[in-house]
Amino acid sequence: MLNLEIAHTLLQLKENHSKLGKEGTVFSVVDYVLDVQTDNTKALLGKPEYNEVLEQVWTLPVCTVSEDEIEELFVVMEEPLHEYEKGLKK
Repeated sequence: MLNLEIAHTLLQLKENHSKLGKEGTVFSVVDYVLDVQTDNTKALLGKPEYNEVLEQVWTLPVCTVSEDEIEELFVVMEEPLHEYEKGLKK
């Protein structure tokens, strides 16, 4: 089982994906939600982005993925979300 922390863990897309974007796109773990069809928990991922109007970083939820999909599609980054956000503000 992966140890992914909400509002801390970052995932980077391994390769281009038709729905998730380009290789290297960074996502953060926003929450965990129940998949009502399978009764399994999935990670809710979002894209951290800097909002120039609000002058802050926010994370827009994008998709849900299973643990198998995370292992297949993403690399778990060592950099935590709060450090990554500092780079977005520049």
